[in-house]
Amino acid sequence: MERVADGGSAIRFIIGEYGSGKTFFLNLIRLIALEKGLVVMSADLAPDRRLHATGGQARGLYAEMARNLSTRTKPDGGALTSVVERFVSHAHQEAESKGTDTGTVIRDRLAHFEELTGGYDFSTVLHRYWDGHENGDDDLKSAALRWLRGEFSTKTDARKALGVRTIVDDASVYDHLKLMSEFVCAAGYKGLLVSLDEMVNLSDRPRAEANRKLLEEMIPDRVTPDLLHAVLRLLLAEQVSIRNLPLIIEAVAEAAPSSTNPAVITERVRARLANQICRALADGSGFVPVLTMSGAWEHEFGEAVKINGKERTFLMSPQRVQEFVLEARQEIQRHAARDEWPALMVAPEVRGYVRSMLERVSPMTQVISHNEVHRKAAMKTVGTIGA
Repeated sequence: MERVADGGSAIRFIIGEYGSGKTFFLNLIRLIALEKGLVVMSADLAPDRRLHATGGQARGLYAEMARNLSTRTKPDGGALTSVVERFVSHAHQEAESKGTDTGTVIRDRLAHFEELTGGYDFSTVLHRYWDGHENGDDDLKSAALRWLRGEFSTKTDARKALGVRTIVDDASVYDHLKLMSEFVCAAGYKGLLVSLDEMVNLSDRPRAEANRKLLEEMIPDRVTPDLLHAVLRLLLAEQVSIRNLPLIIEAVAEAAPSSTNPAVITERVRARLANQICRALADGSGFVPVLTMSGAWEHEFGEAVKINGKERTFLMSPQRVQEFVLEARQEIQRHAARDEWPALMVAPEVRGYVRSMLERVSPMTQVISHNEVHRKAAMKTVGTIGA
């Protein structure tokens, strides 16, 4: 908790037999966190409330956590409204002291949110809440809170009520947890603690036992905990599900003897997860829409990669990088205007470099390599960068 309060992050798993006091311990941690000035989001996992899903179960989990959001003054949950009110009240006080508009202060305080995935709409919703607050529009305030709680089920309803183009859905739960952690800090709290209980509800006992045996065989002899943790974080950073943990561990174990670089190993893992990645990117008709590079760009990127033994470097002038990003952004925005977000498919050796270039200008664009195209996936090229 001290690390979280200092601006860091951490994850801990509480493991024990049935009736050993795990839930009691979690509640104790929760109370300590509240006393230290943290905000707590908590929920019990269940078949209809899961971290990874495609049928609304992940959004259901987020909505439950948001409803149970608690602070020191509201320890029993339902504190989201208080957190938002605290944020806008502080902004209003600052505006009065500076003799400026409250909306301007809110915009300044949330400016860095636009660099985060989903941050633009998150910021817009908070502006809508202030508009409702200032104009006495309780319906607008209620709609903003519903969006923040993940209670909108369709983008159409959210656009109609708030003028935003995204909602909390199964694919964006992790991003919205990061946004919420940023927001509670902006509201004056020390940080965010997420507490999930009853994980046993998500797995049948035979599968859980098989996973346990695999972990005992692989860790730490073939895969170190630090290496596995680093790979999992890189996967989650690009919204790749880690639910198939046995396959991920096996892939890490296969790659570890030839490299200790988490980024290199993650590329190997992504190739093993090709079927999962392609299915997540498929559109309603079953095709995987992708953008490609022009032949000229593919050649230039290939020439920029220099390999010396196990070391790999990327040498491209800042001007050419900027020109590529500009062309890529133009092509991406052309599709984004139609609410379409095709992935960018590139050569395996440059995927990581391309991803880092586009991360800030288009964080919603997935970058995949040819190695991540499953043999059964139906790929559909919808555009070319530099055509």
